[in-house]
Amino acid sequence: MPTLILLLCTALFAQQKGTFTDTRDGKKYKTVKIGKQTWLAENLNYGANNDSTANCKKYGRLYNWATAMKACPSGWHLPDSLEWKILVTTAGGDTIAGKYLKAKSGWNDYEKKSGNGEDKFGFSAVPGGYGSPGGYFYHAGNYGDWWGASDDDRNRGYISRMGYYYDNVYYYYDNKSYLRSVRCIQGTSTQAEKIPDEPIEPKTQTEKTPKPPNASAAFVLQKGTFTDTRDGKVYKTTKIGEQVWLAENLNFEAKGSRCYDDKPANCKKYGRLYDWITAMDIDEKYIYEEWGGNDVKHKGICPTGWHLPNKKEWDVLDIAVGGKETADKYLKSISGWSSDRGEDKFGFSALPGGFSSRANKKFILMGDRGYWWTSTENINERIIYHWYDNAHYSPSSKYMLYSVRCVQD
Repeated sequence: MPTLILLLCTALFAQQKGTFTDTRDGKKYKTVKIGKQTWLAENLNYGANNDSTANCKKYGRLYNWATAMKACPSGWHLPDSLEWKILVTTAGGDTIAGKYLKAKSGWNDYEKKSGNGEDKFGFSAVPGGYGSPGGYFYHAGNYGDWWGASDDDRNRGYISRMGYYYDNVYYYYDNKSYLRSVRCIQGTSTQAEKIPDEPIEPKTQTEKTPKPPNASAAFVLQKGTFTDTRDGKVYKTTKIGEQVWLAENLNFEAKGSRCYDDKPANCKKYGRLYDWITAMDIDEKYIYEEWGGNDVKHKGICPTGWHLPNKKEWDVLDIAVGGKETADKYLKSISGWSSDRGEDKFGFSALPGGFSSRANKKFILMGDRGYWWTSTENINERIIYHWYDNAHYSPSSKYMLYSVRCVQD
């Protein structure tokens, strides 16, 4: 009976809802009490220009960390890392809280599985994505990132993230100049001590990750070279499991491809950057239209005898190096990353070549992140971050400029 009473009390917390009007601009927000905390049940949408665009109405505004620190209305504040952890613990803990905090609609599907949550507590987390100082915006519909009022010893801001293909909430620190969502919590800030949080890695719910194979050392030793007869460039290769990969990013000069910052030295180090149409070597009309073609051994821009890997082939690679939870730790090169370098156990030597866009000629994130195209149209982006060990995939705009790795036929 005591357990039942406790569960009923927890459910009651979710029902303690209300509204709050921000006197600065007259906007009205839903509120919800979860445990002993009272939160805005919507992302903040306060801005000096009183922006009323559709995305601001749906997701709230995106703020850099310094602006987020002072954006909440009087009587509310930006939650610190401890307050976020209290919320997550109250909502079931790190591994399941995202499922219970995410809104019941608005999240994209992943591999035909809904990314929506159950919204058991009325928090109604929505996936507003994030923005960069260079004017790019990413992943609305896929991820929700919320600033916290804590930073680390490298002056990076604290972030709580929820995603469309996992149920947990995880935390990390990132550059304060990026633009992310804000949720305000009622009362005066606790000014909690900084907590040295490690990222809690998202896990695909439908897959059990195998342990690293015992034969990993043998994979590393099966290296070679390949000469692209189109231009004479010589690439290192590595065999990982049953696959043979180029151990360097492709550096074949195709129309529309670019070197990072338009410097040839960056092409030599990181390879060239291509939009999806160029990487796939398909008609330009598919930059905006659905291609709908067969992604199995699609040659694309790769040399003869090689092809652009599809999502399943990247999955096979992840499993061969030990599973998605640790794949990037073993695929990242041991140098060239701004921090959190990899172990490069399999000779894949992934480098953070950053990216650009056909629509915007700026280049960003070299040294921090690597982006690689897949030939699978709806999940066409493989990402490796400098601070994560686990594998990440996402749909991407086809006009972005990313790196290419080829796998042997």
